Amino acid sequence: MNNIWKKVRVNLRSYYKLRTGISNLFLRSISLSAKFILTIYIAKYYSTVELGMFNLFTISITILMYFVGWDFYTYSNREILKNKDENKNIILNQLLFHTVIFIFLSPFIGIIFLINIIPIKYILIFYILLYLESISQEIYRILIAMSYSVKANIVFLVRTAFWIYLFIFLGFSSSKGSIEFSAIYYLWGTSSFISIVLGGYFIYKKMDFKSKDFTIKINWIKKGAIVSFPFFLSTILLKTIEFADRYIIDFYFGKEFVGFYSFFFSIANITNIFVVTGVISIIYPRLIVLYENNNLNEFDFHIKKMIKQVILVSFFLSIILIISIHPILNIIGKREFKDYVHVFYILLGSSFLLNLSYIPHYILYAYGLDKKIIKSVAIAVVISLVLSLFLIPTYGLVGAATSLLATNFSILLLKMLYLTKTKVK
Repeated sequence: MNNIWKKVRVNLRSYYKLRTGISNLFLRSISLSAKFILTIYIAKYYSTVELGMFNLFTISITILMYFVGWDFYTYSNREILKNKDENKNIILNQLLFHTVIFIFLSPFIGIIFLINIIPIKYILIFYILLYLESISQEIYRILIAMSYSVKANIVFLVRTAFWIYLFIFLGFSSSKGSIEFSAIYYLWGTSSFISIVLGGYFIYKKMDFKSKDFTIKINWIKKGAIVSFPFFLSTILLKTIEFADRYIIDFYFGKEFVGFYSFFFSIANITNIFVVTGVISIIYPRLIVLYENNNLNEFDFHIKKMIKQVILVSFFLSIILIISIHPILNIIGKREFKDYVHVFYILLGSSFLLNLSYIPHYILYAYGLDKKIIKSVAIAVVISLVLSLFLIPTYGLVGAATSLLATNFSILLLKMLYLTKTKVK
């Protein structure tokens, strides 16, 4: 009888894990599809200048979110797992830290408006969105740390996709097939705010916030900022490689060309999104556990599994995108996009190389060799900036795409080099 109940419990746990996994995959798929659909919609119904402007706006928000976030979650999430009785204090101190960083950065953020990367008329909504997006992102991460992955992905869906589908729906509901473009920023801000309220409610329901024993822990915050700094530095270096070319293109050629480049980048980057969410995020936590437990046979098996899946997913998605790109351009119906389609193929090759670089990256990460990862990315940033500044003024979008291709190849080469030289105990 006891054995029967044990089997029932095991089967129930397996069922709930499967159901949770499917729910998370469904929610993430809706969220990830949204930006792809939005890119095509803007390209079809709005000007390329508006597409470029929107891309510069979103990547500026994204980069500054990393500064506000400081990758502090890499420290605080561990604290949440270790000290469950202190979760209220941990969460409130973490949100206080992000708010202080936002206030400190605010005067410096104004530079992007002074040099006209983003028009001054968007300054208020930009600041509001930056703060709301930063807090919503951290609430999502807190929910993940608390093992509420479905609730976390609901928050993520509201923050990243709800406003996009609403914007497109309102556009198709109008007689022109589109509405005033500035409406997208206000819909985005509203969705971010709703996601914070929703996420805050989920956390509040699971925690005692009625007691008044909150204390500001300056030393805890300082320690977290120091511990998180290497992760923050690595992230900023990677984002410099990913986004610096847009600002250089804007400087030399204007926002219309940023629009062309960002469109093709968004399509090519689909391979990267699927590899990270569908392969890497599933396998790499297992690699860390296996290596720490000295289970080297299983560790080697999972490495081979990761290599196989990364290559196969990257290859087949690349083929699908090569087949799909001209039908997509036909849907948009603008000749000028077809004139730059060769840029897409270079960016697709770049995305493929980036995916391959994740293989040595996460093996080094499992080994705990963070410094070698940071060193390889730091060298790649220098290569990226030198190539971009040399190639983009002369060769335009082809120069930008070629620079990214060469940079991602250098990242792959450097990480492979560090890995082959590594002696693991």
